[in-house]
Amino acid sequence: RPFAHKLFPVEEEALLRLAQKRTGLDDFGSDGFRRQFSVFIRALNDEAQMNTLGRFNTRVLVLSMLEARLKAEKMMKYHPDILETTVNAPFFILGLPRSGTTLLHRVIAQDFCLRHLRYWESDMPMPLGVPSQSPKAPDPRIRRAKMKLALLYWAAPQIIAMHELEAEAPDEELWLMGIDFATQMFEGGYSVPSY
Repeated sequence: RPFAHKLFPVEEEALLRLAQKRTGLDDFGSDGFRRQFSVFIRALNDEAQMNTLGRFNTRVLVLSMLEARLKAEKMMKYHPDILETTVNAPFFILGLPRSGTTLLHRVIAQDFCLRHLRYWESDMPMPLGVPSQSPKAPDPRIRRAKMKLALLYWAAPQIIAMHELEAEAPDEELWLMGIDFATQMFEGGYSVPSY
């Protein structure tokens, strides 16, 4: 544990640079996310009391969100028409954690006339590969999500009692909102009261 900070640093500027290096992209888009990103990183370091594995997993999580943000900006530049797409008659389900919102969401999602967000889409919102290529079928993100969840259930089997996750099942936007670092997901996974 004394070496965890050095082995797996969770530092704002270093993580931003590493995400840029790993993707080869440099545009994070609007700086609007930076305030909550900064608050989250500071809270992780000052309050979360993560062990070595926690720091490693947190770096992986934060980097994946930063990389998704970079890729989303590239996608919007490559396909600006995405921003002109309208969603007719969207449903919004609002509620406190543990109040039944997930169950309601999954019941409504059973209507085949409606489009819902699946876990794998929320967790990995940007297609793998380059924006000019058509996505493969089946989408390789589904397999990655299944492997990620298998590892999660192995490492923390009790999580299934709190919030069951399935790669292709309807899920909430918490992961998707993570690329803006404005999500309740962090409150459930870390002790970060200042965030």
